[in-house]
Amino acid sequence: MEKGKECDIVQDILLNYVDEVLSNTSRKFVEEHLETCPKCQDKLNNIRKDIEESKEENEEKEIDYLKKVKKKINRKNQLLCASGIILIIIIILNIGIFIHYNISDYEMTIFLDDNITKEEKEKIENVIQAQNSNIEINYNTKEEELEKLKSKMGENQNLLSNYQGENNPCLSNYEIKAKKEDIETLEKTLMSMEGVKKVHSNITLNPYEFLYTTVYSKIIN
Repeated sequence: MEKGKECDIVQDILLNYVDEVLSNTSRKFVEEHLETCPKCQDKLNNIRKDIEESKEENEEKEIDYLKKVKKKINRKNQLLCASGIILIIIIILNIGIFIHYNISDYEMTIFLDDNITKEEKEKIENVIQAQNSNIEINYNTKEEELEKLKSKMGENQNLLSNYQGENNPCLSNYEIKAKKEDIETLEKTLMSMEGVKKVHSNITLNPYEFLYTTVYSKIIN
């Protein structure tokens, strides 16, 4: 066989030779040819070099891909961790809000008629104490309320100089501090009692109650 044709045949099957998929006869033919043909040896070396470079390139791509995957996983874990921390903080804050609005004392002012009797005052005090003996009660006279009003007006308190004695527009009152449920119960009871002119309660709804009363209740109704 001519040398040139033999080279063509060998070079055509060199890749299969490198991949070790030739039959024993073909492999032996290639090896015998390579022993005496520098040209085909160079071709073989180039094929092996290309394969090696391709392997390295694939390995680098695989490493880059794994790095990207790892980066995404780390980012996802960080987001999950941050979300978990935020969720825990929200839960703690909500627990704190719930506890605060359920253990806090609220204020109520019971304004009295000018002609209220001593007996009517005692009945009011007894009703409050009967609701809860731990409720704080503070009685304010008309004169004390006028002084408070003057204090709030500061430099303009001289405008109230004519409102003394019988001209005093303020009302004597009881100020109490109690739990929300006590305030709500007392408000209904005291409004119907003799000697009570009006009742003002300062109850702040917790956010859950506020949401229900202002939004959810309107939706369902």
